[in-house]
Amino acid sequence: MNIHIHPKTFFLSLFTVLVAMNTAWGHGGHTAESPHFAYDPATVNNAHMTESPDFYQPALGYRGGEKRPWMTFLHFESGKGDSIWAAPFIGGQLDTPMQISAKPGYYAAPTLSGDWLTYEELPSKDGKWRIVAVRLDGNDTPGAPVVISMPGSHAINHRVAVAPNGDLWFVWQGENKGQYDVFARSLMVDGTLGTIEQVSTTPAGDWRPAVSVNTHGDVCVAWDGFTGESFDVLCRWLKNDAWGPVRTVAGTTAFEGRPDVATDSQGKTWITWEEGATGWGRPFRGVEGPWNNVTDAYGPVHRFRKLHVAALDVDGRLVPLPFPVPMPSFERAATQENRRPGATQLGVYYERPKLTVDASDRLWLTYRHFFQKQAGLAEDTEHHVEYGWGIYTRCLESTGWSAAYSFDIHQRDGMQRLASLPTEKGLLVAWATGRTDRRDDPMPRGIATGEVEHASGPAPLSDAASPRRLPETQAPVSNSSDDAPRGVAAPDLDIYYGDLHRHTDLSLCFPFFDGSIEDAYRYAIEVGGLNFLGITDHTRDLNHGDALAQLWWRCVKEARRHELDGAFMPLFAFERSHRETDHNVISLRDDRIQDFPPPLHTYWEDLGKDTFTIPHAPFRDRTWDRQDDAHRPLAEIYQGCRDYDSQEHVHKGLDKGYRIGFIASSDHLSTSASYACVWAPDGSREGIFRAMQARRTFGATTHIRLLFKAGEHWMGEVIESETVPAFTLRVAGTAPLELIEVLHNGKVVQTLDTKGSKQFSTEFMPDITLRGDDYIYIHLRQKDGNRAWSSPIWITAPKE
Repeated sequence: MNIHIHPKTFFLSLFTVLVAMNTAWGHGGHTAESPHFAYDPATVNNAHMTESPDFYQPALGYRGGEKRPWMTFLHFESGKGDSIWAAPFIGGQLDTPMQISAKPGYYAAPTLSGDWLTYEELPSKDGKWRIVAVRLDGNDTPGAPVVISMPGSHAINHRVAVAPNGDLWFVWQGENKGQYDVFARSLMVDGTLGTIEQVSTTPAGDWRPAVSVNTHGDVCVAWDGFTGESFDVLCRWLKNDAWGPVRTVAGTTAFEGRPDVATDSQGKTWITWEEGATGWGRPFRGVEGPWNNVTDAYGPVHRFRKLHVAALDVDGRLVPLPFPVPMPSFERAATQENRRPGATQLGVYYERPKLTVDASDRLWLTYRHFFQKQAGLAEDTEHHVEYGWGIYTRCLESTGWSAAYSFDIHQRDGMQRLASLPTEKGLLVAWATGRTDRRDDPMPRGIATGEVEHASGPAPLSDAASPRRLPETQAPVSNSSDDAPRGVAAPDLDIYYGDLHRHTDLSLCFPFFDGSIEDAYRYAIEVGGLNFLGITDHTRDLNHGDALAQLWWRCVKEARRHELDGAFMPLFAFERSHRETDHNVISLRDDRIQDFPPPLHTYWEDLGKDTFTIPHAPFRDRTWDRQDDAHRPLAEIYQGCRDYDSQEHVHKGLDKGYRIGFIASSDHLSTSASYACVWAPDGSREGIFRAMQARRTFGATTHIRLLFKAGEHWMGEVIESETVPAFTLRVAGTAPLELIEVLHNGKVVQTLDTKGSKQFSTEFMPDITLRGDDYIYIHLRQKDGNRAWSSPIWITAPKE
């Protein structure tokens, strides 16, 4: 998405932003106030940056019997990939690191647990992500790698806990029959591997597991699972070698996810999670210009976040705390002047909670936070502003939560890792930070670390609230996208639904609303019912389109990590914006990213057969000055972000003889309102891509099924004929059909009687006169307002 601003407004806004950046960031990057963002009051501690801006994904731990903390992390090398390193802290500073990985490659989530270092790796581009563990001996030499996860399926987002007897327990989010499930496995002290066990049992997708082992050796696994309505926090215990039932920790209609668990020396297990809005990922359309129709209950995936902490016992009881986590920005938002109706929580974020128990059995909660002050105001929502999350931590004592501590360096995007570790005097925190967007960003990049010292307070909190027995988890209700009609089919082809224009917080436009890369994939796979997704963040916000930069490397890794064979396929995509020629680029290759210049027509010349572009709606007059049917086969007929129908403007290109098929796309903010629908032989990256090149597509605002053919010729094809052929149309709607229009050369020439049914099938021959180069397509509307547009079929005069 590219938002066009009057030059005078732009320079005034730029001046305001630069002043705000200077005020907000200052020397170290933290403040309590800025024009757009506010942060909770806290004792601000100095943070320190590690030596390289290419360090990222830190984790903290203790090795064996050592008392000094260690950090493991990834080091990105341009043109090569990641390598895994580990180093101890000496005198509060990171000592000389040692390399764990033998060669650069695809790695993720390095984790230190006792004498073992674990990580995720992709052995080859056409392989599967797997979890690997290596033992570090006394000479700091990595041992032989041990593969923890099952072969033949992706394993991501792993966590590890050390049992009292030294055994390790692994949990991970694993690919399983087209969805994600949670799996667990033990690695015993003697190196023996236990059996891989599936922990989650519900038929929908499960995400982000966490694990803890209490003093009795009981294993607690918590995760969030999709219910058909939203995400719930779930848990399951392993006691006496037997798994108990799956129980629901948090099960409202709101988004509830990303749990963490920790256990103290008395055997008490603590759990935390974040809660978001209701209607997460459900149909939402934006309003261009003011962008101010978002409310607490209606809007994009990242409207607000709040935190919960409770005690959890092995018998399935949850003990709420008598002291909720202090989140004062919610009160400030609710009492803010000029707040729009229904937006009392909008723009307040407390998220990504981490639990740690220190040597005094005090529970520490570490999280990130900001308050986007103008997100919920009645006035226009300002965009292209970002100052990052403040990193916060608090300690739980018998009288409640301690005052907050924070650090003077912020975290900058939703996928950057946050880690904490107890020390003798308090807490050590590490986090990845930095952006490489279109601004001249004064903030550092790399890994920041900071320490908190907190004097021993009163005795640890004892249970003061009545326990609540957790219900056993029921099978989730059906997802509405799974209820899509199945009445329209074709031999050897099926419909695959996707989105080819979606942004995350890596784009500078709406980083506070768009959510992280993971949010995009969660939405697509679970709520949106998509089979493919192209995340199209701006090249100018992806280190100016540098294919060898760390940020694009991270984007490619996440695309490969979220492949679900036969069910969901991420595409390599980005938005190449330049004033009136904004285009999204879709490719089979992961190295095609390139910023402007060169101009579009020159850019097309170098794309080959594995990359094409899609013009960005709303279109400008210059959009149709040139055309390359092979490298611009599709256009956005509808966009959910602006609730914008491009039908009339696309006619300008079609009237010039351009061969342009149709899709619908989301852009920013919008969810479950725009679908690129493709008739393809399979759901592979290649199969979907080639079907789009053939323009065998239609755009829709819900999971409508539509088939439009002329004999054996599909929509998107060109027919040579002197006469009007007979057309076949089949539709399966999600609601009763209200209107079906046949358009010839941009004009409605026939309206088909649907009789108000959801299913419609007919063969027809419109009464039209051919001019020698004609296009015909279908537009339909359901009674609930949802719509669909077929790609055209072209009829040309036979060649002599």
